[in-house]
Amino acid sequence: MLKVFLLGNFKVEQAGMQLPDAVWSGRKVRNLFVLLTLAPEHRVSRQQLIRILWPELEQKSAEASLSRTLYLLRRLLEPGLTQAGASRFITRKKEWVCLEKPDGLWLDVEAFEELVAQARLSRQPLAGLKETLALYRGNLLQEEPYDEWLFERRLALEQSYNWMLNEMAARYRQLNDYPSAIKLLERCLAGDNTNENIHRDLMLLYTLSGQRHAALQQYKLCQQVLQEELGLNPTVETTTLYRQIITQQIVPGPLLPAYSGPSRSAPDPVQGNLPAALTSLIGRRQNIVILTELMQQSTTRLLTLTGPGGVGKTRLALALANEVARHYPDGVYLLELEAVPDPTQLSLALARTLKIPQVDHQPIEISLKNHLQNKQILLLLDKFEHLKAAAGLLTSWLVETSGLKIIVTTRTALRLPVEHCYEIKPLALPLYNGQSPSQRLGLIAQSPAIELFVERSYAVRPDFKLNEDNAETIAEVCRYLDGVPLSLELAAACLKVLSEKQLLIRLRRGEQLLLKR
Repeated sequence: MLKVFLLGNFKVEQAGMQLPDAVWSGRKVRNLFVLLTLAPEHRVSRQQLIRILWPELEQKSAEASLSRTLYLLRRLLEPGLTQAGASRFITRKKEWVCLEKPDGLWLDVEAFEELVAQARLSRQPLAGLKETLALYRGNLLQEEPYDEWLFERRLALEQSYNWMLNEMAARYRQLNDYPSAIKLLERCLAGDNTNENIHRDLMLLYTLSGQRHAALQQYKLCQQVLQEELGLNPTVETTTLYRQIITQQIVPGPLLPAYSGPSRSAPDPVQGNLPAALTSLIGRRQNIVILTELMQQSTTRLLTLTGPGGVGKTRLALALANEVARHYPDGVYLLELEAVPDPTQLSLALARTLKIPQVDHQPIEISLKNHLQNKQILLLLDKFEHLKAAAGLLTSWLVETSGLKIIVTTRTALRLPVEHCYEIKPLALPLYNGQSPSQRLGLIAQSPAIELFVERSYAVRPDFKLNEDNAETIAEVCRYLDGVPLSLELAAACLKVLSEKQLLIRLRRGEQLLLKR
């Protein structure tokens, strides 16, 4: 078998023996071999090879150089070869130069990409993730950092590597193994020190592990790097976390139980009116982890989930409420505010939701205060946008009670002193380029936006499947819809009467078919 290692330093093994570095001293020979190993189906047209390897030569000279380099490569792989046409490894099929696999071919790049694709499609054991990560010995041909023809594939591999580091860090964090999670994220940050999300995750992890000083230093480093490299300041989300750390609103985390994902059969609260989830929650695992930890902090009394319409605030808030319901023995209550016409009706609407009887000549606010006192209750106030004039009431309820907590969904922050804000963003879109069809399918399938679209499509069309034929069309649909969950769900419903390509064509025309549903 021919084993080719391109992640990190270049190395080739043939029949279990490493080919000496000296035989690859000719740079063009090695680059030709690398091009063939990385190409889909391990074949490249002669003209493409010439454009990449000899762009400065005229056609005739370039073709002669290609022929000479092919001869040297054949002799390198098969020292006893006498005729080019007899090569078992390097063949020519019309205008294509092909790398054959007579004894099998193993390429570390392909092995890594396939294992990452599997990890993105389904939850893999932690040991399996470690084995996958071990394949990544360094960036693609790291000793050749300036070859433009390697740029796209190198970038895609780096993104997969960073995803693996983040995925493993999230696993360790769920196990409360904060030191291991920190080490992984530090490796991730070493490759991109301007990634503010990683800086923020490290700030939180340092705090949870009891290293408050390190968390504050991480913020200062983030602030410095963003200013020097990009001319930017940290986002509101990062500065808010910084203030929470300074004021010790986040306590060390070993006291928290290990998070194992949203409960499939979470116990019902003693009281409440939360609706049962009719569909699965997709692409929000990390949000649930962060928000669950935040809700467990005693200083978090009011949590506001913000974001544009259709981004999934309500669905995430319901999942979060179900996740933490066991901590509220007096109940978890949902108040849907669309039916509340104006701010003056908020107290009455809440009293009716809590089934508080009205007492003659007693203001409803007094009845509410008496009912909420000394109770451990969680309120979920959904769609607060049109009631912002009543935001002060939330502060009053919290001040007058000790066991009450509130989750609010709204498009923009309420701007209350007691408020903890968390922005909900659209689902991540797929990243892929240059891979073979099967590899592109794996990368597309891992995207949360694609996963949601596929699940909802299957609900209306049971024969629907994501495959190599429709994957890129579906990815384009999700891009047009910016990964917004509600738009994706409405688009998937259209597949009951439209094909995937018909749906994409209508979106390209700018038709508002989704808004008419």
